[in-house]
Amino acid sequence: MGRLIETVGRYAEHPYYIAQTGTSVYCMEELCFVLCRNTFLLDRGILDRELARWIAEECGLRELAKPLYTLIGQNGSPSAFVGIILEYVHFDTEKKRQETEELLKVSADMDASTRRKHYADHLVKNCRYGEAVSEYERVLEEGSSMNSVMRSQILHNKGVAFCRLFFFE
Repeated sequence: MGRLIETVGRYAEHPYYIAQTGTSVYCMEELCFVLCRNTFLLDRGILDRELARWIAEECGLRELAKPLYTLIGQNGSPSAFVGIILEYVHFDTEKKRQETEELLKVSADMDASTRRKHYADHLVKNCRYGEAVSEYERVLEEGSSMNSVMRSQILHNKGVAFCRLFFFE
């Protein structure tokens, strides 16, 4: 049997669209799930006034939105922003929340191509090979200025994903 999750706030009438992941969410638990599962794709763009407004108005969590607005105004870190949300919602375990924050700290300083490569590597580790191949192709298309070491790592990992899909040609 699964674990019960206590919901926080209300279900939104209008979803919040997270551009970095291409996902729409309707409640805080969905938001937390997307933030934790797509940490590699998040950047400073997550520090969004519209997200804080959505949390306050659509989910009815004005007390959560206040520190988020403050952090946005102070140009805070994405890891602190996500950490506040995950802590408030009590999403997953404390260990998992800390891992997510640490991943965000590390990936916040990466360029977009490196972040996407790490995300594709994550997809391979989680047996999502088709998605990983698409992500590697996207990185190769966008990363015209990448160095030869990163390019060779991407091509190798893309080959591994193809092999796992039994696409040996």
